[in-house]
Amino acid sequence: MQKSIFGLLVGAAAALAPLSVYAIGFAPQQSLFLSKNSVTEGDTVIIHTTVNNDGSNAFVGSMKFTDGTNSIGSTAVSLKAGEAGTISISWEPLAGTHQVTAELVSGTGTLVGTETESFIINQKPQPATPPIPDTPSNTPIPLTPVTSSAGIQNSIANISPAAAHLSAPVFGTIDSGRKAAAGALDGGINWSKNQLVQTKTTTKKPNTSAFKTTADTNTTSNTNQPSILTTLWTICATVILFVLSALRYLVGNAGIFYPFLLIIFFFFLWRLFRGMRRSRY
Repeated sequence: MQKSIFGLLVGAAAALAPLSVYAIGFAPQQSLFLSKNSVTEGDTVIIHTTVNNDGSNAFVGSMKFTDGTNSIGSTAVSLKAGEAGTISISWEPLAGTHQVTAELVSGTGTLVGTETESFIINQKPQPATPPIPDTPSNTPIPLTPVTSSAGIQNSIANISPAAAHLSAPVFGTIDSGRKAAAGALDGGINWSKNQLVQTKTTTKKPNTSAFKTTADTNTTSNTNQPSILTTLWTICATVILFVLSALRYLVGNAGIFYPFLLIIFFFFLWRLFRGMRRSRY
């Protein structure tokens, strides 16, 4: 009888052990929120969750974020005794209602707590498509989509959630500008390709000299020969196509665009520093 009572006490202590060891949990009010009140499909937003460690021991674990059954990602969590912190992760949602869940997991894999919040993402407005002129090559050329800066923001959030929160609006503004610039470059690329196709079709007409006199045949052959202006226009269209394609690749690829932008920024600071040093002498 004494052994059975002792066994029950040991089992109860084991069941309550996680509660005594992990005195950590989500904040009582607004513990799961977004960095922006109004989010539209295609925007990059930061998910924040606030955690309090009221225990006497430090906590080391991770925070897992899910959108329904889809994983958003996870972030490391490290809080000292009596410390509170904000855990953040970048998210680029689609339009609709999303059930976002944050799961706090200890270093041993024990689920410490969960928090769920519902967010409504607005649908992206459809841009008005301009009429395409009736030409032999009026079909737009499909181009690669503009990649998001979500991966870069996740890396910043893992290092410093505060810096990620401050830089999120800047990344959102730059991404919007990149998409607008990519749309303009796409139009220029399609225009350049159309010009090259039109030049080829006007200089390569079918031969119908069998039904014409000798004088008409000579006139037609001279007319179909590409002129100097046509050749220069073809060269200009080719150069424009090459330049616009290179700029489109730079703007559309976030992994290339942001390092290039950072190099330009440091180069500008260096030139400014050199100018200030010269002005002193």
